[in-house]
Amino acid sequence: MADLERSQDFYHGAFGYLAKGTGVLRAEDDGGRVGESWMMPDGMTARFAVVGPARCDSCLLRIVEFDAPGQPIWDDLPAGKVIGHYALNIRVPEIHTGWERIVAAGGRIKSPPTHWHLSDGSAWDSQIYDPDGILIDAWSVEGEIAERLGAAMDPASELQTMALHVGDAVRSKEFYLGFGYGVLYDQQVKGLEEFFGVPDGVVMHNVNLIMEHTPVGRMEMSQYLGHPGIEVKPRAVPPNHGILSVTFEAGDLPSASAHVVDLGAEPIGGPATYAVLPYGQVAASTFFGPDGEMVEIFERIG
Repeated sequence: MADLERSQDFYHGAFGYLAKGTGVLRAEDDGGRVGESWMMPDGMTARFAVVGPARCDSCLLRIVEFDAPGQPIWDDLPAGKVIGHYALNIRVPEIHTGWERIVAAGGRIKSPPTHWHLSDGSAWDSQIYDPDGILIDAWSVEGEIAERLGAAMDPASELQTMALHVGDAVRSKEFYLGFGYGVLYDQQVKGLEEFFGVPDGVVMHNVNLIMEHTPVGRMEMSQYLGHPGIEVKPRAVPPNHGILSVTFEAGDLPSASAHVVDLGAEPIGGPATYAVLPYGQVAASTFFGPDGEMVEIFERIG
C-alpha cells in the first residue's frame, strides 16, 4: 500500500473493517530472517495493520506500507493476463447496496454487478479497485450455495476467498487440496468475456475450494482456457502495491513446511519470528506456490 491510513479508511468505509492490531517490521529483524522471508531489501521497514469485521479473528486482511516508493503490480498487464494472486473476494449481503458503499468509500469501478449461474445456484458479482489498484471482487449468492455458505454478514464478511489466476487449474487445485481443502465447485464458465475483460470465446475454468469447518478463507483458482497469462512473481515483491501473499496458520510449522514442499512449494525464507496482532508472537516461513504466488505459514509461539 502507498498509504496505510488511507487504506484503513477505505476498508472501514467499504466493509466496516476495524483494526485488530498494528505493528512494524524491519528487514534486519530476527537476524535478517524477516527480510529474507518477506523479500525485503536490507534497511527496509514495513508498517502494517491487520483489519477485518469486529467479530472475526480469522480470514483477516493485513495491509502493509513500506518505507520506500513502489509501483502497482498489475498496471501495464492486459486484462486476464495475470498469473498469481489476483483479487480479494468479499461477500456482501446485497450486491447493489454493497457495491454502492464500496464506490462511495473511494473504490474505482472495473465491472458493475453482473449475474451469473453456478452449478448450485447463482451469484451477483462486481469488481472494484481499492485506492492502490488492488482488485476487490464483491459478491452475493442465491440458491443452494447460499445455504451452504450461511447467512451473509452486515455490512460485509471477513475475507471469503483469495483469488488466483493460474496457468493450470488442475495442478493448482491439487496443490491446495493438500492443505486440507475440499471442492466447493469445479466448473467451466462461459459468456463473461465483458465482465472479465478477455477476448470473445474465452472460457474460464473456475475452481473454488473450501474447508469443511468454515465457509470463509477459501481459495479460488481461475484459468482462462486458450488465453495464457504472465506470472507476476517478479513484480509481487516489496515495496510494490498489490497482493503479496496469502497466510495460513499451522499447529506445527516444521511439519507444515515439510508438507507443502512435498506438495511442490518452493521455499523462500524463514522461519522468522515476529509479533503480529491479534495472533501474538509467531514463527513464519514463506514459499512460492505453483504459479509463483507467495504462501506464508505461521505458528503461534507466544
